[in-house]
Amino acid sequence: MQAGEATDAGVRPRFWKRWFNRFLAEYRVLGFTRRGFFMLLLGLLLLSQVAAFVGRIALISSHQAIVEAMDNDAGEGVKVGQRSHWVNDNGFRYYGPLYYRIAQTLSWTSFSTGAENLPPALENEKAVHFSLMLLSLLSVYGLAWVLASLLTRDHLLKMLGVMLIAPACLLNPIWSQFLFTVHPDLFLAFLCAAAMAASLRMAADPDDAFRWKWAAFWWGLTLSTKLSALFLMPAQLVFLWKKGDGRGTFERCKRFTWFTLAVYLIVGFPQNFDFYGNIRSLAGLSRYSHSPTWESFFDWWRLWGVQAWAPLMTLLGFAVFLQAFPAVAERAAPSLRRSWWWIPAALSGMLLLSVRRLILIHDYYVFPFVAVAWVLAAWLFSRWSFRPALHSPWARGLVMLVGLAIALPMIPPSLQANQRVLARMRSCQPAFEKAFDIMSKVVDRGGKVLVTPYTPRPLSPLTKVHWEITDERMTEFAPSLMVMNPIRYYGRFTDGDDVSEYVKTNNKEWPQVQAFYRRFAHRNEAQTADGRTWKKLQDEELLRCGIEVWEP
Repeated sequence: MQAGEATDAGVRPRFWKRWFNRFLAEYRVLGFTRRGFFMLLLGLLLLSQVAAFVGRIALISSHQAIVEAMDNDAGEGVKVGQRSHWVNDNGFRYYGPLYYRIAQTLSWTSFSTGAENLPPALENEKAVHFSLMLLSLLSVYGLAWVLASLLTRDHLLKMLGVMLIAPACLLNPIWSQFLFTVHPDLFLAFLCAAAMAASLRMAADPDDAFRWKWAAFWWGLTLSTKLSALFLMPAQLVFLWKKGDGRGTFERCKRFTWFTLAVYLIVGFPQNFDFYGNIRSLAGLSRYSHSPTWESFFDWWRLWGVQAWAPLMTLLGFAVFLQAFPAVAERAAPSLRRSWWWIPAALSGMLLLSVRRLILIHDYYVFPFVAVAWVLAAWLFSRWSFRPALHSPWARGLVMLVGLAIALPMIPPSLQANQRVLARMRSCQPAFEKAFDIMSKVVDRGGKVLVTPYTPRPLSPLTKVHWEITDERMTEFAPSLMVMNPIRYYGRFTDGDDVSEYVKTNNKEWPQVQAFYRRFAHRNEAQTADGRTWKKLQDEELLRCGIEVWEP
């Protein structure tokens, strides 16, 4: 019996049943008005979702001093973003210039309400900070679009997929935190996902000039963002390989490498021409890398699994949902030769990462490898189909409900998790503003201020931040005020009988630094080597956020 025919003689199916059957079976030939209605509805919903996240970004955006108090690396990122342009060298070697250049361009379109009455220099810092976070948000949605595109070619269904997948990516607190933190890692995750998707299409026909050039283009952008993407490059050899064609494989690898290098140099001109400086900075991080243990090995894969599971479930739910649409049954992802070879090849980067033990914070190191796993999952989900078995609208409707039941529950928790991260990060902004005002007044009077990292210092020759304060350095600088953060920084020297392996690696004079900080730890009054007695400002708001203001 065909859908839409009478079930009994002279009896027509109910109107809703005929409409639903037509919607599913003739989805591709819906009239412009009807299709335009769904497009408009989903577009408005997607826009409102993005606008909600943009509003949250606007709430936490601030000038560089406040950002530095929340996260020292983020504060440095704002400074790098300010001095980045499309044809200059920003002087920062740990990350490539692409992330900062795009954000600097976005900041030109930013505007201020003037509600805070900030000086122009601080307004510019705030605009750059907002643009850097906005680029991270757009990266999350770009990543969701890449994944949805592997599951369906239909743009209307892609929009629905993006609405489901993007919030799921932010369910993990680390991903939500990095949405509000100036780091290129969410942008890197998007680029790695786009590059791997392009590589999958290239692998279907590696001799197709457009496909391999398109893949090389994305990998060039990825390397121009962060050289850690080199971990994923060996997999491209497998994508370009053809059995029994060794010479052809060599030629394909050669031209792919040269094209990737050309994109890397052009996009990052002139900064990326400093091969020695870029590689040296990357190699310098090896001092934090040690021989692995079983504990460190499994910790890497635990991080990978914890961050990957929610979007994987959402992808599964969306893939099930798409089974109800027989008119879009053609596969969006390419069919590949030797299909199962691509999975270990693409995951080899994560394996290379997991054989080292890092002694610094590394939760975000797995972002690109998690994104690559999502791409592989989307490709695998696009391979199977049980659409031919769904003859009735009842079966299709049930499949739609099952798919949505898997995917939709991820959205509310992800929005709530993101809100909790935002609330936690914003909770100390008033305290940081107060500390910034205290230091600014001292500087305006001509006094010197000595601070530790993770404090909101004004940018002035009279303020000095030092990672390794000792009695000698303090006496030489002769500050009128000291501001320190025991929660985020100097507690690592004073809490416990010994310092961590990271502190010993990063601070060569740690015994002298530890002796200095122990004079102040958990005290309201301290005496320094120059004979001065210092008293801690008793301000509950400042102390709750880890800001200690010491006055002589």
